[in-house]
Amino acid sequence: MLNSKLLPEKRRNEILNLIKENKFIKVDELIDKFNISRATINRDLTILEKNGIISKTYGGVFFSDKKDIYSFNTSLSTEINEKKAIANYAIKLIDDNDTITLNTGVTTYEIARLIIEKNIKATIITNSLKIVDLFAANNHTNILSLGGNLYIEGYGFQGKITSQNMN
Repeated sequence: MLNSKLLPEKRRNEILNLIKENKFIKVDELIDKFNISRATINRDLTILEKNGIISKTYGGVFFSDKKDIYSFNTSLSTEINEKKAIANYAIKLIDDNDTITLNTGVTTYEIARLIIEKNIKATIITNSLKIVDLFAANNHTNILSLGGNLYIEGYGFQGKITSQNMN
C-alpha cells in the first residue's frame, strides 16, 4: 500500500506507471494500492482519460496509446470479411419491432446496412454518425441518436452526455 498522502499529480503519475506496466488494472486494485477513496480514484482516472492517456472501462482502466485510437476509416480495411460474417449472423437475431443499440464501428455499420436491406422495422439507438446517416439516407425507421462529444476518428459521439442519454 502506498502513502495516501501523495500529492495528486505524483499519485496520478504512479497510477499511470502501473497502468502502463500492466496494460490493464482494476479500479479496486488502485483503491487498495493507494489507500484512497473511489471518488478520488475516479477523479484521477477522469483527468488521465481526458488527457487521452488511459481509457476507462467497466471496473478497470487500460493504457491508451494514441497510436491505438480507433478510426472508422482504418477499420474499413481490416478483417472486413469477419465483420460481415458477424453482421450476417447478428441480423438473424433481429426482428421487426425490436429495439437495438448499435455503437460506432464497421461491424455495427454492416448490421445497420443489413437492417435496411432486409427492411426490418426496428428502433435503432446509436451514437454513430455513420449509422444515423445511413438510416437517414434510406428514410428508414425510428432512430434515436445519443449525441455527446463528437469523436471525429470514430464518426460518433462519446462521453458523459452520451452515457447519460444511453441510461
